[in-house]
Amino acid sequence: MFFDNAGGLNNISKEDIPVATVNPRDENNNDDLVLESAISLESDGVVFEDILEIENRGTSTENVGISYDRDKDQYGDDVNVGGGDDTLNDLDVQSVYRFVDNNGNRISPDQDTLGSSVDDPTTFVEIEPNEIHPIDLKIDFSEYGNRFVDGTPKENILQAAQLGGPFEGSIDTVDLLDSITVGTESN
Repeated sequence: MFFDNAGGLNNISKEDIPVATVNPRDENNNDDLVLESAISLESDGVVFEDILEIENRGTSTENVGISYDRDKDQYGDDVNVGGGDDTLNDLDVQSVYRFVDNNGNRISPDQDTLGSSVDDPTTFVEIEPNEIHPIDLKIDFSEYGNRFVDGTPKENILQAAQLGGPFEGSIDTVDLLDSITVGTESN
């Protein structure tokens, strides 16, 4: 566990990755929850199983999903929201960061969704009252394409990184996603 009082993934090396961390669940929830990940672009991606839990504390069954809200500045500082296919953009983030339920259904935005619901969940997971539902984080660097744009997230992330020369073995942080919104289908 790399999360300590100094904050998440401090002082890790290339040998430590892939790694993700969440501050202690029994002490933090909702706005206090912090998730950090570090992976190498040399891989095609990774799955962090059961990284989040969503609990329905209500009395009725709810359909729950995760959105990335551009109006609340949830995309990272390195992301050109609404930008073209030659820059790191919101579609790249949606393609790379996929929150999925235990059946593999994506409950976060999909890079192929266009229009006014572009930041909304692709689908929702049904959670019964008093049920706790585990959520996986699938990080995927695969290229994507739809009828409007071809995406190359790995190339765009590399472009956004401030790396040194080819023999320096440098590491950089690229800010893709600052926060998410977990909500019900009716909200």
